[in-house]
Order: sequence, then C-alpha cells, then structure tokens
Amino acid sequence: MKMKLEVVQQENQQLRKKLDELKGFENLQKDTAKQLAEKELNLDQLRRCFNEVVAEKDELIEQKNAEYKALEAKVDKLPTENASLKKQMADLHKKNDHLSRKCSELETLREQIEEFH
Repeated sequence: MKMKLEVVQQENQQLRKKLDELKGFENLQKDTAKQLAEKELNLDQLRRCFNEVVAEKDELIEQKNAEYKALEAKVDKLPTENASLKKQMADLHKKNDHLSRKCSELETLREQIEEFH
C-alpha cells in the first residue's frame, strides 16, 4: 500500500510539473499573442505612414510635372516671341531712320531759313 502511495505521489508530482510547464507555455503563448498584436498595430501604422508618403510623393510629382509643362510651353513660345521682337526692332530701326532723315531735312531747312534772314 505504501508503494502504491509513493507511485501515486510520484505521478502526482510529475503531473504537477507538466501542469507548471503547460502554464508556462500558456503564459508564453499569451505574451506572444500580445507581442503579435502590438507588431500588427505597428505594421498598420507603418502602412498608413507609407501610404501618406506615397500620396505626398505623387502630389509632388504631379506638381513638378505641371511646372515642367508650363516651362516647356514658355520655351516653345520663345522662338515666336523672339521673331516678334526682331520684327518690332526692325520696325523701330525703320522709324528711327525715317525720323533721322526728317531731322536732317528739318536741320537743312533751318539752315536755309537762317541764311535767308
């Protein structure tokens, strides 16, 4: 009977050890689940931040593309504007030459008038 009691006590002790091990595993599992939940939360936050950065990048790209197209349009207009300015300069030179001739004629007339008086 004493031996049976010892066997039962040993089995009981072994079962307690296994129970303690299982409780340890259960706590480890809870800690792991908690860490996993925290990591998933961090991952969600990182995804949101990443999406915000991507959206900002896309907006900047659109803005820079619009600026580039505006500059490109200005550059495309430069030859036309240059030709127009050259024509205006030529017209001004013609007017200047015409006015210079008129001034010379007026100077000649003034000299003739002075000689006449």
